[in-house]
Amino acid sequence: MHIEELDTPHLLVELNGLEDNLDRYQDYFSKHGIGLRPHIKTHKSLTIAHMQMRRGAIGITCQKLGEAEVMVAGGVDRDVLIPFNIMGRAKLERLTALTRRTTLTVAADSKITIRGLSEATTAAGVSVGVVIELGGAGRCGVETAQLAGELATLADSLPGVELRGVMIMPTPPRARSAKKVAIRSKPCSASSSPVCIDP
Repeated sequence: MHIEELDTPHLLVELNGLEDNLDRYQDYFSKHGIGLRPHIKTHKSLTIAHMQMRRGAIGITCQKLGEAEVMVAGGVDRDVLIPFNIMGRAKLERLTALTRRTTLTVAADSKITIRGLSEATTAAGVSVGVVIELGGAGRCGVETAQLAGELATLADSLPGVELRGVMIMPTPPRARSAKKVAIRSKPCSASSSPVCIDP
């Protein structure tokens, strides 16, 4: 088919440029010893997500539960982060179903969220990873290291949830000290695989 025969709108990608961008992006993180977990909201493409995973991405980030379900169903199922609080019975049922198909981590910035996750996963006989979200973008996340520590302690004490660290996006100067304190808090430092996710 010739380009002039395509109906509009039609997405076209220059493959060499795409592959070069993906290679350079992954190479940078690999050289610096940082696990890359690309956010698929920039492309929402199973094909590109698979290309990123083949290059060495440790997993993917999906903004919504529905995006994660599509990616996992399409075989991008190694490790998925949803950097958002999942609440409500219907969504929690979908989340517990998804945990049976992939390693799943979600963000939490409230006791209500963490308790809801624990109740849903325990009832379903599964577990989900949790990262405590620190404020930084002015939208969500806890604003003090003390509250982050309290949430980490709660997550560490409840069944069905596994404390996996803290998350912040971005890291403005005012949030850096809170992040350091939260990372050094007893639950975070004692967790089996403490990690700071800083997209």
